[in-house]
Amino acid sequence: MGTSRNRLSRPNCPQLGLALERAELVERQRQSEAEQRAAKEELQRRALELLLQVDPVGKGDLTIRASVTADEIGTIADSYNATIENLRKLVTQVKTAATQVAGTTSANEEVAEVLVHRSPAARPPPSPLPWSAWKQ
Repeated sequence: MGTSRNRLSRPNCPQLGLALERAELVERQRQSEAEQRAAKEELQRRALELLLQVDPVGKGDLTIRASVTADEIGTIADSYNATIENLRKLVTQVKTAATQVAGTTSANEEVAEVLVHRSPAARPPPSPLPWSAWKQ
């Protein structure tokens, strides 16, 4: 019989085959981990990019639109754009309603002024009869 060294160096040795399989498995696992880490870092980079793009909305700028891409962040950006568009429409409706309310209020104040001046209660009361009129 040969030494243990001879057994490991032979290509048809089961122990060598097992060691090679393990080495390949470990290498595939390292490669997979590196790919996952790179994908995670790219996702984080894109998420930060989106946050920087939409930051002005927090200061009231509803004209901002996020860049839509084909990845997960692009889907979020598209949804965000739709939400901001709906918010922009809502703000416009509120402004229109506020303008209408202000106009109606102004018109109502004018009508109220006219009515107050025309009402009998707005006229001064008749002066009392002089004392001499009571004596007679």
